[in-house]
Amino acid sequence: MVMIIEELADEFQKKPLECDIMISLFYLTVHSPKQQTICNPFPSSHLKSVGNNIRIKDFDGISKLLSEIPDVYSLSNIETLNKLSKECLQLLYFILFHNSDSFSIEIKDFKEYEKKTNGYLISESLDHFKSSSIASHVFKLKYNEKRYKEAAKEKGVVLGYHGSSNENWYNIIKGRGFSFQFASEESLFGKGIYFSSDSKVSHCFIKWSSTDIAPSAASKKQWWPQSVWSKKDKIGILAACQILNTIDTHRGLLVKMRHKKNSTSSSTIYNHTDKDRELPGHYILSTEPTEIQVKYLLLFSENDIINNNSSSSSSNNRNNINNSNHNNRQINNSKFRFFKPMYIFLFIFLSYIILLVWVGSNDKSSNTKSGNKKVIFH
Repeated sequence: MVMIIEELADEFQKKPLECDIMISLFYLTVHSPKQQTICNPFPSSHLKSVGNNIRIKDFDGISKLLSEIPDVYSLSNIETLNKLSKECLQLLYFILFHNSDSFSIEIKDFKEYEKKTNGYLISESLDHFKSSSIASHVFKLKYNEKRYKEAAKEKGVVLGYHGSSNENWYNIIKGRGFSFQFASEESLFGKGIYFSSDSKVSHCFIKWSSTDIAPSAASKKQWWPQSVWSKKDKIGILAACQILNTIDTHRGLLVKMRHKKNSTSSSTIYNHTDKDRELPGHYILSTEPTEIQVKYLLLFSENDIINNNSSSSSSNNRNNINNSNHNNRQINNSKFRFFKPMYIFLFIFLSYIILLVWVGSNDKSSNTKSGNKKVIFH
């Protein structure tokens, strides 16, 4: 267990917020009413035999272990890790390192995200994040899938936002990916998985998690209580996804396509189909889940006290969690962005009224003096 403890300590020291988001997503899926379906991948050591070669997932056992895990900054201390049970350590190792050869997550600065996505997302989407909906943190996901990379280089991609319940994301990013269990069956435009190049559209589909620990039915969608985000009233996640530009991808007339650098595609011209023209301008419909890949997770929270858009997940983030000044300034700036013109108008209007009163008063005074003068007729 010594090597496991050392690897875990190193991971918690270098990437505390990445560890936090992964534990939180796993926690949500374990406590979901749909746990049997969406909790994938699942640690094989927690499969219980019930006879006749039937094994079931031991969610009660995992839930108990999760309740014993402290916050990520405590876990960066080897002494704390040494106090945990062997089962707890193995569960943490599974959550953070399962499929680590093909998957990784890294926190990114919002400006870098803006730079990477600008050009094939509408600019209004990025402005939306800066004003009405501020993403606390941006997480970039990397997949080591050679076949997908080659297809993206050849065919080009479109980028679309997708909002979903927080309990679904663990399965989507580390398990089965997007599958038809997430597909809309009775949509106006047909079966498939829907995205939008306009964040304002997809933001409406976020299903928020509560941090209320009250023992109620709603607490089934409760965020991990030890998370650095557990102080928030509500937490939601929006994904920026990459979709291959194939015949299985239908897109509205306003959706931009992006070709990878050194793309082998002969043309950037896209001929819209009748199906494309049926979709609203910024909508994207994919009928092939294997052609979708999550590129970024954007975390939103209410009553936010976390420094917005952290540039790294080093030990400096410990200070960022406790420092809200920068984020508050951004929120205030976004408010004043809308109210400043009103203030200017009111100032000019009141100044004009005062000027009229002053001029009227002077005229009245002048007339009074003139009336008091004696007029002499010759």
